[in-house]
Amino acid sequence: MKLQYPLTALKSIKLHKFSVMLVLAVALLALQGCASYTKWKVDAVAPSQKGVALKSIAPSPFTGESRQDGTSFARLIAGHLDAQRFVEIRQQGAEGKLIGTIDWGRTERDSWRESYEYKKKTRYRYYAKIRKSLTASYNLTANGQSYAASYSADHSREKDSSDGYRDAKSQLPTEEQMKQHLMNELATRISRDLTPYRVRKTYKLKYGDTDKLELGAEYAKLGREEQAMSIFRQISERTSNDEDRAAALYNMGVIFEIRGDFDKAFEAYRNASQFHLEELMYPEAITRLEKEMKHRAVVDQQIKALSL
Repeated sequence: MKLQYPLTALKSIKLHKFSVMLVLAVALLALQGCASYTKWKVDAVAPSQKGVALKSIAPSPFTGESRQDGTSFARLIAGHLDAQRFVEIRQQGAEGKLIGTIDWGRTERDSWRESYEYKKKTRYRYYAKIRKSLTASYNLTANGQSYAASYSADHSREKDSSDGYRDAKSQLPTEEQMKQHLMNELATRISRDLTPYRVRKTYKLKYGDTDKLELGAEYAKLGREEQAMSIFRQISERTSNDEDRAAALYNMGVIFEIRGDFDKAFEAYRNASQFHLEELMYPEAITRLEKEMKHRAVVDQQIKALSL
């Protein structure tokens, strides 16, 4: 049977549909506004966390409950150090000697169930959890100096199933997998104390009203920085849109910063702020640049010491 609606009801339905469409349109515009930049990942070098600048290190097996674990842990550290390609791993004649201890916390296991109602029946969800911890301490001696630290890590995993405890437990990692995860985590942290290390930094490149900003950003992300810089420079010199000019200047500043041309980066960020006072990304970039300048100076000093 076909339903008949009064005229007032039809008007109300149409008005409601229009309101929903309007809200969706506003939300879409807001989302587009939020996506006014793109992320650019760049390879960089971070300084040794302890200020260590040694050309060679000899890691000895760490002591602990298990000789095998101590040997594996030392090899993990050696592997992380070697991967950075700043330090040579030697067993004889090394500048620095690395020793340490590892201490495992006991493995904790837990299981429980939770009830819920479904179709007027009480049903259960079964849970299983495993937790393990590791503490590693090291001492590096080199040229009459000593560097030491102690780190702890905790790793836990939880799984659930509607088929019972056994199924939930079967999904958990083994104790050996938990140990490998923890040893790798702490080996990474210790290695970063002992050598400069490579990282991936994320920068933001600004978009605007002109599609040329997006084009320039894509060139930069492809490693074609000269073409990107040319596009951004043209926009900054020719556009009558101050927000686009600010975005272009900011993007130029990002490229200057990555290249290590900090004076030009500062000037570009400052000019971008002047053309678009409401955009907080530009003064924040100046603050980041000040930190990066100090950070880069430390890295350069350590790498210079390694090359002597």
